[in-house]
Amino acid sequence: MTILEVYYYITSIGVSIFPHYYDFLIHYHDSIETLSFLSVIASLGFVAYQSSLFVKDYRHKRAHSEFETAYKLAGYYSKNIIPSLNAAQYRIRKVNTKLVPDFYKKANLFKEFTAEEAQSLFGNDILTKFRHEFASPDNYDYPHYEYLLNSIPTRDTESKIPAPINHTITGKKAKEAEEKRKKYLQEKAFLSSQHVVYILNNVEYFSMYFCSGLASADTVFPSLHQTYLDFIVDTYLLICYLNANNAGEELYIHTSTLYNKWRKQSLEAHNSRKKPQAKKMPEA
Repeated sequence: MTILEVYYYITSIGVSIFPHYYDFLIHYHDSIETLSFLSVIASLGFVAYQSSLFVKDYRHKRAHSEFETAYKLAGYYSKNIIPSLNAAQYRIRKVNTKLVPDFYKKANLFKEFTAEEAQSLFGNDILTKFRHEFASPDNYDYPHYEYLLNSIPTRDTESKIPAPINHTITGKKAKEAEEKRKKYLQEKAFLSSQHVVYILNNVEYFSMYFCSGLASADTVFPSLHQTYLDFIVDTYLLICYLNANNAGEELYIHTSTLYNKWRKQSLEAHNSRKKPQAKKMPEA
C-alpha cells in the first residue's frame, strides 16, 4: 500500500466518524473546556508560586540590606558620636541637676520632647532658665571639658586661659583683665554648647535610617541602646528648648521616635530579665 493510499484510508475513516469540520470540537467540547479551565488554574498556581518566590527573595534581600546598613550606622555612631559623649554629657548634666536636683528621677516621663511637656514636668519657666544656665560659663569647666573631649591635659588648657585678677593689678588694668578672661570663657562655653547640638544632629541623622525602615534597629540595639538612651535623657531640656518655637514642626522627630522604641525594648528586656542577644546576619 502506497503512502497516498494510506492517507486516503485515514481520511475516509475520519470523515465517516466526523462528517463535518467542527464535529470533533463539538463532540469533545466539554472535555476541552475542562482542560482549558484546568490549564488556567495551573497557570495561576504557577504565577502565584513565582510571585511567592519573588516576594521571599525581595524580603531576604531587603533584610540583608537593612542588616548591612545597620552595621554601617553602628560604625558611624562609634566614629562620630561615642567619642564626644563623655564631654557632652558632662557639659549638660551639670545644668540639668542645677535646675532640677531630681531631674533624672522623672526620665521615665520623657516621651514627646516638646516645650509643653517640659513645662508640665518642671514648671513654665524651665526652658528660660535652661537657656540662661546652658549659656553661662559658670556651669562650664573648660579644662575638664577639653580633657574629656580631646584628652588634653588640664594644665595645658589652663595655661591658655587669661590669668585671673590678683592683688597686684588694680584699676583699669584689673577691669580689662577681668573682661578678657570672662569673654574668653564665654566663647569657649558657646563653642561647647554648639558642639552638644552638633552631636545631637549626628544622632538625628543616625536615627533617621532606623525610623525610615532603611536599617534594622534590632540589629544594633544590644550594643548601642544604653549610650543612646542616656544621651537623649541628658539632652531632653535642650531638645525641648529647640522645639519651643517649632510647635507642630518639632525637631529631632526621628531621635525621639527611636528613643521611645528602644526605651520600651529596654524595659521589656529588664522586666523579663533576659539579656539582649546580638542579631545574626541573614544568610546569603
